[in-house]
Amino acid sequence: MPSRPRCQLRRLTAAMAAALVLLTAGACSSDTPEAAPPTTTPPSTSTAAATPTPTDEVTTPEPEPTSTPFGGGPVLAVKIDHVAAAYPRAGIGSADIVYVDEVEYGLTRLVAVFSTTMPDSVGPVRSARPNDPTILANYGPVALAFSGTSGKTRPYLARGTQIDVDDGKGFSRDRSRPAPHNLFGDPRALLDRAGNSRPPQDIGFRYGPAPSGGTPATSIETRYPASRMSAEFDAASGTFEVLSNGRVEIDALTGDPVAPTTVVVQKVTMR
Repeated sequence: MPSRPRCQLRRLTAAMAAALVLLTAGACSSDTPEAAPPTTTPPSTSTAAATPTPTDEVTTPEPEPTSTPFGGGPVLAVKIDHVAAAYPRAGIGSADIVYVDEVEYGLTRLVAVFSTTMPDSVGPVRSARPNDPTILANYGPVALAFSGTSGKTRPYLARGTQIDVDDGKGFSRDRSRPAPHNLFGDPRALLDRAGNSRPPQDIGFRYGPAPSGGTPATSIETRYPASRMSAEFDAASGTFEVLSNGRVEIDALTGDPVAPTTVVVQKVTMR
């Protein structure tokens, strides 16, 4: 009897690069040559008219795209709660990249990746999922902080390249919030526990001027069965305003809106 084909669903995963603008500006300035000093032609002593000497035209080449937006410190990824009870989330405004990923029941969770800046606190931290090692595969052996997981997820974590940092030292509860949406991590303590989390490397993205082609857009929305993400571009600041289920994302540490400069929507096949 022939086997039945496996059903495949499609989902959308949004990746937000928050610190991109700083690195892009630095790359552009470092690749721009200094203007050549002006050249002068000494006056002629003959009676014939002097022939002007043409000067070389200085052109500024387009900066080459860079391969990473990170600042160079060790990488820490944190699994963060994304339901209404976890709002406002702490520390995500300092993340270099935030992945919004679908989990069970059509809900979503975040994987916030830090390197350039480590906030004082991050969370609420929740449990790992089987797709976390896949998200972090291109990063190599970097720290992944989470709070527990299921028996089905453990084999996926064991096959991944990430360094697991699960519960224990570096985590604490905020008793003003309802459990289980009240566990927060100290990023520096979590990195200390990881021990050898590597610095950032090329993860496949390219950062630089926008390529030619495409259709200009000022807003985007991704819908999941039980969650919705949207982003509105603000031309004045050059950043996006991010909304989770219609609510503006605010970093609880600063009170400021989370404002990425780039939003990438990836179409991923589910099996």
